[in-house]
Amino acid sequence: MTSADTRHTERILLAIPIRVIALKCQGGEFLEDTRTCVVNRSGARIQLRHPVKTNDTLRIINLHNYRKADFRVVGWAGTSDQGVEEWGVQCLDPDDNIWGIEFAPPLRGRAGALVQCLECRQEGFAVLTESELESLTASGSIERPCSRCNKPTNWNYSSIYHPPREHEFGAGVASPARPVPTGEGAMRRSDDRRGAKLPILIRGPQGQEEVSKTENVSGGGLAVSLAMDLNAGDRLRVVYPYSPESPVPAREAVVRRRATHPFGGRRLFGLQFVS
Repeated sequence: MTSADTRHTERILLAIPIRVIALKCQGGEFLEDTRTCVVNRSGARIQLRHPVKTNDTLRIINLHNYRKADFRVVGWAGTSDQGVEEWGVQCLDPDDNIWGIEFAPPLRGRAGALVQCLECRQEGFAVLTESELESLTASGSIERPCSRCNKPTNWNYSSIYHPPREHEFGAGVASPARPVPTGEGAMRRSDDRRGAKLPILIRGPQGQEEVSKTENVSGGGLAVSLAMDLNAGDRLRVVYPYSPESPVPAREAVVRRRATHPFGGRRLFGLQFVS
């Protein structure tokens, strides 16, 4: 996956079921069903149990929408908390977008959310104005132009988990451990996780503060990347969506899970709101 300095679209922690086929790989042929960890318009970070090397060529099939394209392995990207190797891949054809998402440019301090048109189900990652953020927070929907409907339509949050569909290869992928830890292990919820990068203020147990962005949110909690070091069970005060000009009441939350964030040497924490 391209670096933050060269990528042209915002990257999203998104679990999309994929089938990976080795086309030109130094280690030989293989076929593996897995999931993405992170995606942007032209690349992804994926988990693979089969060994690959830089510059290997892989064919990736999106098992959610059946689209496929060829990708080059950019390099090793780390190891998941489940011990699975992660690799950055770059699409060989810049016009291909097998993810089926309209991506926005990097946020660079702004808020954004993964949303879906209520009429045609087209997905897009939208950069949010302050009024759109207020509307999405209050009512769960915003109005924005839809390129597929060719008119303004209502959009609401879209889930960060894309289940596989029945397809020509069978009944979809197996269900390995999810590649993107989001704090759900000890806080199973029935409400869906939504892709949202919203400003947030965290007050730690020793009074330390950090302003960051959520990675995803739900009715019962959220995932956030922080430089702050926290442990499972720590109690926090959370202000989100955070704005110095329009403060909202702080909510109490507890750390349910910590994991390695895919980028920047930060930590990814799953927080559960305390009623």
